[in-house]
Amino acid sequence: MYCVNCGAILKDNTRFCTQCGAEITSSANNTQSQQAEQPHPEAQTQVFYTSNI
Repeated sequence: MYCVNCGAILKDNTRFCTQCGAEITSSANNTQSQQAEQPHPEAQTQVFYTSNI
């Protein structure tokens, strides 16, 4: 199950997202469980830029 706000991976029956604090409604739990679970790309990707000057 994934947070509809930030895309974080959540355990089943979670009431609040552990990453962004968004409330997870029971209808969101049912909808997410029935769909194929595909995380949001931004939830999995972190980009770091560095510069050596």
